[in-house]
Amino acid sequence: MLKDEVYHLLRQRRGETISGSDLARALGVSRTAVWKAAHQLIDEGAPVEPLQSGGYRIPPQLDLLDEMELREELCGSRLGEKILLFDRLDSTNNYAKSVAADAADGTLVVARQQTAGRGRMERRFHSPEGGGVYFTIVLRPHFALDALNFVTLLSAMAVRDAVEKLCGFRPSIKWPNDVLVDGEKLCGILTESALEAESGRIQYVLAGIGINIRLGDELPEELRGVATALDRHCAAPPSRAALIAGVVREFDRLYDEGRFIHRRGSLLEDYRRDLCWVNERITILRGGEAYAAVLRGLDDEGHLVVELPGGGLETLYAGEIKIRRETQI
Repeated sequence: MLKDEVYHLLRQRRGETISGSDLARALGVSRTAVWKAAHQLIDEGAPVEPLQSGGYRIPPQLDLLDEMELREELCGSRLGEKILLFDRLDSTNNYAKSVAADAADGTLVVARQQTAGRGRMERRFHSPEGGGVYFTIVLRPHFALDALNFVTLLSAMAVRDAVEKLCGFRPSIKWPNDVLVDGEKLCGILTESALEAESGRIQYVLAGIGINIRLGDELPEELRGVATALDRHCAAPPSRAALIAGVVREFDRLYDEGRFIHRRGSLLEDYRRDLCWVNERITILRGGEAYAAVLRGLDDEGHLVVELPGGGLETLYAGEIKIRRETQI
């Protein structure tokens, strides 16, 4: 449609005023057609400014998260061919769950804001408009249940690699589902799945990812000193569309349409390189119980291995376990 072509040109030259004549010439249409298309965009809420000079522009510093820009950033990626983009959702995982039974493999659910973003163990994930990216990748895998935990590990690695490429620094990974910078949480991941009742096979997997780009004054008190954001470590954070696409591309590369199961060993070695707190003292919280251990690494299935005070080793499975760093046992 003409309005999409007008929007594309304005977005490519964001901050620059383009006259109606130049737009008409570039698109091979009349100035009247451009005027109608531009005002249709304005009526639909697009951030297009009509200027007294007769030209149009998109404000220079506006971080647009629109489907067209996201599609352009994702061009060539197998994942994200189907995009469901919303101004606001309670949770992208919740919405993805409601459509997953009929959704195509690789469907991407994105929200500009979440009103009830959540992480593991139903913990809240602060998700204000413009503060970060919040999205879920819907997968319809054919691998066995014993590889399911790798989706969380691959998601964390994808965030790590995308941030390094886009921002120039390499975060660390807190098992199983957080990405940290200097010990503070940059990203949370929530992986959920459903099984087919009769066969017991995996029906779908949801990889929900939330990454903080900037933390405003409205940051809840309990997150101060706990959470961090890209703008605290990167002079020019990427746009939301570029960040989402960067993570999706990295996940696509690692996941490799489910073929990752044939190279789990090398993937675990990659994950281990950035695993937080190896050989450090931690506290393990499980239900109402808390006990001390030393984190020793991952086993060959991606589960956490810790050494107990008596010298024995214990393998931890994500489930309802939480770990935190300690300076003393």
